[in-house]
Amino acid sequence: MRTQRKPMPMGLWCVLALLGLLLAATACGNNVTSTGVSSPLGGVVNVPVSARVAAPTIAVPSQPGRFMFGSRDLRGATNAEFAQFAQDWARHQLQAKNTPSVLLARAVTYEEMPTLGLGCPPNFATIELPPVMVAILRGEFDFRGAGPGFRYSRAPVAGKERYVYYVFDVWSATPVVTMASEDGAAFKQALHDPTLSDRAEARLPTACAPQIQRDLHYGQPVPGMLPPTAVPPGSVPPTQPPMPPPVSTFGPVALTPAPKP
Repeated sequence: MRTQRKPMPMGLWCVLALLGLLLAATACGNNVTSTGVSSPLGGVVNVPVSARVAAPTIAVPSQPGRFMFGSRDLRGATNAEFAQFAQDWARHQLQAKNTPSVLLARAVTYEEMPTLGLGCPPNFATIELPPVMVAILRGEFDFRGAGPGFRYSRAPVAGKERYVYYVFDVWSATPVVTMASEDGAAFKQALHDPTLSDRAEARLPTACAPQIQRDLHYGQPVPGMLPPTAVPPGSVPPTQPPMPPPVSTFGPVALTPAPKP
C-alpha cells in the first residue's frame, strides 16, 4: 500500500533555511566583530564590521596648487583646491606624521550646516557675514598646538588616526572653528560613514540660535580690543575680505623740552 506524502509547507521551508543560515554565520563568524542593524522585516541583523564600507576619501593633487598654507584668502577656490589647502593646513598646524586623508571639503551656507550634520555655524556678530568652507580630515594629528583651547590635549599615539573638523572663513583663509575627535563619531552624519561610532552624545547640534545682529563691520575693531586688521567703519564692502590696517598720514613728532622757568 503506497502512502501519499503531503508537501512540506512553504513557511516551514523558510524557517529551516533561515536556521541554516544562522548556524552557518555562527560557525564562520565567531571571530568577526559585528553590530546590530535594524531589519526592514523587523528585528536586528548582525552585520560584520569588515563588511561595512567607509566613506571614500577625496583625491588631492600632490603638486602645490593656487591655495596652500599661508594663502591670504580663499576667494575663487574650487572644492578640490580647498581640499588641498585644508590638507596642507592640517599638515602644518597639527604636525601630521603622514599625509592626512581629506574626507569632506566643500563650500556651505550657514543655513545648511545643521542639516548636514556639521553643527551650528560660527557667529561672526558682524554686519557682513563672510562665506565659509568646511573640511573634515583624518590623520595622525597632534592637537596640542592647534590653539589655546587645545593646550591640554593628549599626545598623539603612533599609528592611531584622529579626526579634525575645520570651518574656514573664505575672506581670511583662517579656521574659525577647529574641532578634534578621537573616533570621528561627531562626523558620522556629515560623512555618511557607517563604520564610525554611533554615540548619541557625540552628535553635533541641529538646533541653533539665530545670528547675533551687530553694528560692527567685518574687520572693524571691537571696542576695547585692537585686532591686527582694524579698519574705519564702512570701509569694508560686504563681499570683500578685510582691508589692511590704516596707515597714519602723520610723520614722527619730535618732543620739544619745556622751557626752563
